Amino acid sequence: MFRHLFSKNRWLIVVLAVCSLWLSLGIVTAQDREPTGSQPWDLAYTTQAGEFVFYDAPSGASATGKPVDVGDFDGDGCGDMAITGQNAAHALLGEWRGSAGHVRIVMDICQITGQINIDDVAPEQHVFTLFGAYSGDMAGTETYVADFNADGYDDLLFSAQNSDGHVQARTNAGAAYILFGSEDFAEHEDIDLRQIPDDMMVIYGASPEDRLGLWVEGGDFDGDGYHDALIGVNQADGPNNERINAGEVWIIYGDADMIGTYGHVTDLALPPASATRIYGVDYDDLMGSCVWGADLNADGYDDAIVSAGLWRASSGVGGLSFGGADGPANQQYNSGETFIVFGGPDLRGGTVDLAMMIDEEGRPRNQRIT
Repeated sequence: MFRHLFSKNRWLIVVLAVCSLWLSLGIVTAQDREPTGSQPWDLAYTTQAGEFVFYDAPSGASATGKPVDVGDFDGDGCGDMAITGQNAAHALLGEWRGSAGHVRIVMDICQITGQINIDDVAPEQHVFTLFGAYSGDMAGTETYVADFNADGYDDLLFSAQNSDGHVQARTNAGAAYILFGSEDFAEHEDIDLRQIPDDMMVIYGASPEDRLGLWVEGGDFDGDGYHDALIGVNQADGPNNERINAGEVWIIYGDADMIGTYGHVTDLALPPASATRIYGVDYDDLMGSCVWGADLNADGYDDAIVSAGLWRASSGVGGLSFGGADGPANQQYNSGETFIVFGGPDLRGGTVDLAMMIDEEGRPRNQRIT
């Protein structure tokens, strides 16, 4: 796994630097192998030892580097990077796809020094691109790396918040894709997400304007040894679509053969029997705007941490950019709320309605949540 290859602290510094300093320039910079000790690291000097710089193209507001993630997708012991440009536009199949978004995969970072310019990639550098399927999809909204099928190769989960769903029939339903790692992963060429390859599955939002994939994360919530996908759907409308914008979160469980279990296409309008669905409490809570997985009570099961609060400009493209739950007894307008749904085998295949789990003052009624 990639986390064994590089210092965790150095990657944390990298991500913070990228997000805070160079996002607006469409540039991703990563420290490679050389430690810097206690000396400052000035990103203005792009040729210093131990630095790798990625320049995207073409010019424009592609928002390259929002977000980025790392993993070892081909299991060769050398890390690979996923770099998104969620607002990127491109021409494919004779049509212009504005804000379709893309995800660049840069292979073997530990063998690269200097810089990569996507307009002039050297023969020894392997970069391929996953292009958003349709205009406005915003492919690359969020990313998460994990080994969902436990085969020893990292897999890439990424989302497209404004995808129009299965067969383009649900405006802004959202989509999430999993591209599975393998020994021959580096042999990939560019992928048009309009044509799902054999080593990918896609999960489509259930209803128009759901915005599935505004956030994606993961964890092993049922303790079966497989990583599971945790997907926020912050504008979903709750049970029977009767709580407008209450928000939902889905857990899609990992498996040794996820494509065999779920197929290349999973439509949450007809969800898998094993999936878990978590409903937000009230209309306009926007629950699922941020999600996280971690074992908070050290019982061996990861827990789902789900938030009902949003302040994010990019989510306003095609949907809401701010809002949230209103606190105890709904007396604190848009203050936001966060719930912890505790993991365990009984979570699998169930529904968690947070409105039924709390009393009038917002206190938990049982030990499933806090």
